[in-house]
Amino acid sequence: MMGYRTLEISTSCEIHIKEGQLEVTSDSGSILIPIEDLSQIMFHGSNIRLSTMDLSILSRNKVSLMTLDEVKPKTGVVRLLRLTEKQYNNIYMVTGEPDYQEKTVGVNCHIMI
Repeated sequence: MMGYRTLEISTSCEIHIKEGQLEVTSDSGSILIPIEDLSQIMFHGSNIRLSTMDLSILSRNKVSLMTLDEVKPKTGVVRLLRLTEKQYNNIYMVTGEPDYQEKTVGVNCHIMI
């Protein structure tokens, strides 16, 4: 089963994996999260320690990692969606006539990473 939780880490901490659990330890204490529940981890901060072995385990479990300090918007929300190639190929776009802004400025493009 694919994970469904997004973990956001914004304080200095150490991350370890023990017996299928992600352990996040900071000055305020520790938490344990089952790796199988995770879909992605978003990092905001510069002092987050994670070993290459643990990175490998997260990768094998299809947990995506993102660092957002430089790309995080000051205001607003950015929503991330992870799709398989099959899901992406089955997306249908329903559009109307171009609005005034699209005619004046141009059309925004989707960014696929």
